[in-house]
Amino acid sequence: MTKLLAILFGAVTLGLAGSALAVTGGTADNGAHPYAAAVFGDHVLCSGVFLSPTVVVTAAHCFADGETAQVTFGTVTHPGAVFTTSAPTYSGTVSVDPAFCFGCAKGIPGADTGDIAVVVLSSAAPVSRVAQLAPVGTTDAFNSSQKIDIVGYGISNAKTGAFGTAQTATTKLDNAGVLGGEFLKLQAGPGACEGDSGGPDLVAGTDVVVGITTFANGNPHCNGNSYSERLDTASAQSFLSSFLQ
Repeated sequence: MTKLLAILFGAVTLGLAGSALAVTGGTADNGAHPYAAAVFGDHVLCSGVFLSPTVVVTAAHCFADGETAQVTFGTVTHPGAVFTTSAPTYSGTVSVDPAFCFGCAKGIPGADTGDIAVVVLSSAAPVSRVAQLAPVGTTDAFNSSQKIDIVGYGISNAKTGAFGTAQTATTKLDNAGVLGGEFLKLQAGPGACEGDSGGPDLVAGTDVVVGITTFANGNPHCNGNSYSERLDTASAQSFLSSFLQ
């Protein structure tokens, strides 16, 4: 993944730490959202959300179909050449939504569509509760006053390059929230950034997940709008349903 793509889509790759803020205005999650997790490979860090003890949703741009990914609730670092953690990890295989298409979003040059992937774990993780998938069409009724909780493991300090621990913040939808029927547009400050891709967008104060962080406007300081792939569309839930039966 190139530096441009990492900035655009919010994955942390080796060599980029310290280039941007993360959940801007966020605070340590401290287990408030136990279903939020870090999803990582040797050279990439993203975020994810448990919909069952063996099913984790993340962003499709983070991993290739069929790739093995690691999932953890602990802190992820890269003291050497690869991302690592001292916390327990759970291994799984990535399945990318067949609708994923890089650079295909109309009106948002360079953005993707169908940016959803599932990591199916080889054994159940000890998650105390899972997120609840919103019914189809939930966000169609939202307006710009709707508050959204976001959670991610992205960079949290631009000066030190700190990242890899769960941060959370509450923001609001922008422009009535829904963009092109597929994305949620979120206000900045607080907002999501590098490494937060795949992290959950939740109806504020609940465990109901309506989307996952997808991309920003290519702003390396992460102080602009961010966009999230809706999980409350018929197409998204058609893909997810086969893993949740």
